[in-house]
Amino acid sequence: MKNAPSTPLARILIQELLHRPIHPYAEELIQTILGKSQPLGVLFYGSAIEKDDPDGILDFYVIVNKVSDWPGSVLKHFGNRVLPPNVEYYECQIRGQVIRAKVAIITLKQFYKMSGRYSYDITIWARFAQPARLVWVNNPKAADAILVCLIRCVKTATFWAAVLGSREGKGEAFWYSLFQKTYQAELRMEDNNRPRILLERKEERYTYFLREGWKAQNIPFQEKDGVFSPLIEKEKKQALFQRWLARSKKGKPLNLLRILKAVFTFEGGVDYVAWKIFRHQNIKITLSNFERRHPVLASPSLLYKLVKSRALKFHQGKNKG
Repeated sequence: MKNAPSTPLARILIQELLHRPIHPYAEELIQTILGKSQPLGVLFYGSAIEKDDPDGILDFYVIVNKVSDWPGSVLKHFGNRVLPPNVEYYECQIRGQVIRAKVAIITLKQFYKMSGRYSYDITIWARFAQPARLVWVNNPKAADAILVCLIRCVKTATFWAAVLGSREGKGEAFWYSLFQKTYQAELRMEDNNRPRILLERKEERYTYFLREGWKAQNIPFQEKDGVFSPLIEKEKKQALFQRWLARSKKGKPLNLLRILKAVFTFEGGVDYVAWKIFRHQNIKITLSNFERRHPVLASPSLLYKLVKSRALKFHQGKNKG
């Protein structure tokens, strides 16, 4: 990262990005998935960057220069232009072991736009204010551009943490409130304890980012004995909170639209659903080649299999993450 910004936020993010992933197959897997494709870079994120779970799923974001740089049909490319990102599911044999991955594809321009504080889509900046690894990069210029987006994610997250948090509290308390509200604004399967899990053993990291994020944006605050107090005028905070409400109301509809889009564009989507059911409910769904190739046309038979296997139950129950 030759021309990376020399700021406290940038320095810590660079250390995180270049830290070798703990999962032993992450870099090898992404090389297999990329094949001959030459994106700008690939970010590895999620819980798998910190624990080696052979039965888990690895999460990647592939950043491309333009949508057509990634293989796909006209319909998929259109879907990614209108409502990014597209998502694909992979199962690869690496050293005799099946490794699963969920891969999102987004352009650099989309990534930059969605990382800003006034983006109506909160998923990108909330996700990438969390730790990530740069497991593949095309060139130093691309690495610098991706870093700029990640800095924006942290700044945006800390901005909204100041707005949504209490009048004063520990650094991690502001992040807990932020993650709680971002999860509430999305259609997520994780349980209510997920924000606390995200912060566990990373309190120092998030406190540092809160402080430096506020400094970088000239957000006035006081800090005494580890307790932070953002000094935002009451009227301004109320106005900003109304802006947040507008964004949070769009969160679930946006995610629902993505789910509907995934029916037509999620490569390997039915395999992903089958794996998810087996992992969480220990129910094996056997798929035919026709169901894999034509999930929309095969939806009646898929629905029948789900109901028959009791993987899908028509009553209100508690979701599992």
